Amino acid sequence: MSNRPRFYDALLRDHLARHRQMALVSGPRQVGKTTACRAVADAYLNWDNMDERRLLLKGPAAIANAVGLDRRRARPPVAVIDELHKHSKWKGLLKGLFDTYGDRAKWIVTGSSRLDVFRRGGDSLMGRY
Repeated sequence: MSNRPRFYDALLRDHLARHRQMALVSGPRQVGKTTACRAVADAYLNWDNMDERRLLLKGPAAIANAVGLDRRRARPPVAVIDELHKHSKWKGLLKGLFDTYGDRAKWIVTGSSRLDVFRRGGDSLMGRY
């Protein structure tokens, strides 16, 4: 099965080109969130992969290293963190990651409909996505 261009491919590319904020992509299972995000990504980390989960739990510096932010590039890389909503402290992790490395990479975070940025209090991601 070939990967056809999707509407969301262009939408993600446009968002990442025009805005500094990270893109949070959520929705029901099996609709192509990960496929669309990987189509525009230079790096991909998945919470469901145990090795990558351990890396994500090490914090922003480990994530930046895995994405390759220590290398010089003509443009900031696009990094996808998939299924991060399964981490109980995902908002705090994203806040620290973006505040430290937001200008050195373009970030996309995917998750199910549980990626409830607006529903709960606590650490605000406003202005970062």
